[in-house]
Amino acid sequence: MDVSLGLLTNAVISGLLIGGFYAAVSIGVAISFGMLDIVNIAHPAFILLGSYVAFIGNTVFGIDPILAAVIMLPAFYLLGMAAYQVYYVAFERRDDQSLRGLSFFFGILFIAEVALILIFGSDYRSVQAWV
Repeated sequence: MDVSLGLLTNAVISGLLIGGFYAAVSIGVAISFGMLDIVNIAHPAFILLGSYVAFIGNTVFGIDPILAAVIMLPAFYLLGMAAYQVYYVAFERRDDQSLRGLSFFFGILFIAEVALILIFGSDYRSVQAWV
């Protein structure tokens, strides 16, 4: 078995990056469910939306994906606040069942994912980072 050092290093770094990404997502979901009692299932849709924003920023404007994430952070913060306010006004303040709030966030999830598939398709996308 012939394994090059560059390939091994790339595999280890890629594994650490994807593991860190999954850890960050799971921490966000755990805080949302466990501590805040918000039944937000739409996290994956917002993550995909942010990924496509970074893709558009990279391909159209030539912005580094990390820089695009930093630039779009306030907009996604406001988007999350708006989604929570709609949830709060429609469900929490009226003491509705949490199942209705769960279905609200499932609806956001499905609408966002279908819209992204209709706009971008289901092919893999990649970005070019600064070297």
